[in-house]
Amino acid sequence: MPTAPAADAHTAERTTPPVTATDRLQTCELELEVASRMIHRTLTKHGAQEARESAWKAVCAVLQSQHDIDCRDPDQVTVVSDAPRSPSYVSDDGTQYYGHELVLTVRKVVTGVGEAPEDRQEACRRAKAHACEQLLAAACPETGVRVISVDGKPPDPAAVEPVPEPTAPRETI
Repeated sequence: MPTAPAADAHTAERTTPPVTATDRLQTCELELEVASRMIHRTLTKHGAQEARESAWKAVCAVLQSQHDIDCRDPDQVTVVSDAPRSPSYVSDDGTQYYGHELVLTVRKVVTGVGEAPEDRQEACRRAKAHACEQLLAAACPETGVRVISVDGKPPDPAAVEPVPEPTAPRETI
């Protein structure tokens, strides 16, 4: 009488995958906001209103072409100062020039993703570095960067930033 074939060792191995380091891979997704200050000054001989319009036109063109930002979007651009520069300038031939200065805070938001074996904090640091690399093509600056969310929730600073080492109190004099 024929017997059923025995299960070979290779079949058994394939049905239960081995546990690997990737099984303990930690991931982190965060939204990062980078704020930078933009200052634009313009000078024209066509009056104060023309100087203001010229300043806005130049700023809007730069923001649109280089950063894909609408200069009138309050979620991305905050006006810090929109003022005539004084005193205005008078040239040697008596022509009066009018100046205008715009100071804006420009914000961009980007999502970064990071992974690290068994270390959630490192995964979040990598996500932050990834976001800065996308947005700035460089490492994150010391200031002007804010984490908006981590995995869709308000951020826990300890999850993103290195925990400071405890320090001993200084001696008093």
